[in-house]
Amino acid sequence: MGKNVTNRMTLMSKSVDDEILKAMRAFRGIAKSQNYSCSALCNLAVNANNRMLLMSKGADDEILKAMKAFPLHAEIQSCSCGALCNVAVNADNQVSLMSKSTDNEILEAM
Repeated sequence: MGKNVTNRMTLMSKSVDDEILKAMRAFRGIAKSQNYSCSALCNLAVNANNRMLLMSKGADDEILKAMKAFPLHAEIQSCSCGALCNVAVNADNQVSLMSKSTDNEILEAM
């Protein structure tokens, strides 16, 4: 659904990102939920405007928590790295991510 620009913008305007983040917090221990959530955030973060908004809402923190909760879950690690990659296209986000040692989490995922 979020694979085109219009859909991504529409989803964000309806606060789908907030619902995804709520689900990540509510179902922290459920791998499938974390995997789908990271995948959705990865998709939403392709859009430049969404990147900053997602970071301002703490999406990076939730992604990192999913990575730490499921260190051996290949799909979660893959979707998480993809989401962080998309968010990191923005220079300000790169600085913020590096201040949280995100690089270490990515290296551990490899």
